[in-house]
Amino acid sequence: HTLEMPSGEKHIAVSKRLCIRDQNGEPQYLLAVVDDITAERAIKDKLNEQKRQLDAAVANMSQGLIMFDVSERIVMCNQRYIDMSGLPPDAVTPGRTFHEVLQARQVLGTFSADIGKYRRALLDSLTLGRPVSAVTVSADGRLYRVINVPMAGGGWVATHEDVTEKVRAEEINERQKRQLDA
Repeated sequence: HTLEMPSGEKHIAVSKRLCIRDQNGEPQYLLAVVDDITAERAIKDKLNEQKRQLDAAVANMSQGLIMFDVSERIVMCNQRYIDMSGLPPDAVTPGRTFHEVLQARQVLGTFSADIGKYRRALLDSLTLGRPVSAVTVSADGRLYRVINVPMAGGGWVATHEDVTEKVRAEEINERQKRQLDA
């Protein structure tokens, strides 16, 4: 219910009613409790708006993003990550493990390292608070800069950026520079 206070301020309230009956089941009196939930509703609305904004930002990133919790389970990933990885969407749903993602990538041929060794090396660095960065080559020859960054409280965020064009442009510039210097 929306209530207007004498000051003109509007409040949101919920009420609960309980009929108190005697031993014969006859109503004796009605107990009503009214809670003002205006502040709670404002907080909930603000959190919902922040979630919508975050979802829009993540969905519109040029980078692929995948986040893992302290248990090495996917918290979220964006469509760009799915597109870059070539994995089917059901392989990267929340709750899937890091190990499962690496296995799925091995099946696709986009990950060839030893899963156990790679996982241990990555987690060792992340545990020390150190980001881990590498450039990987996809099956179709594209170059991706992958940066894994630890999160406070455990878990990590990995971003994947297609750097193919940038690297190719740098190679062309270097060739042209060598030709001019010769």
